[in-house]
Amino acid sequence: YPGIGLLLYMAVTRGDYNLIMGITVLSILTISTAVLILDLLYPLLDPRIRHR
Repeated sequence: YPGIGLLLYMAVTRGDYNLIMGITVLSILTISTAVLILDLLYPLLDPRIRHR
């Protein structure tokens, strides 16, 4: 099953800059959201860590 990696590879080889930019922005937003959620949940999961 083709995924986003294959789609990005095909966009790079074809020079589809709009698709490259879209995949890049989507990846950055997804990773940033995941990191934010983990940073907010980490003190709840590990009581030794406290926000000041």
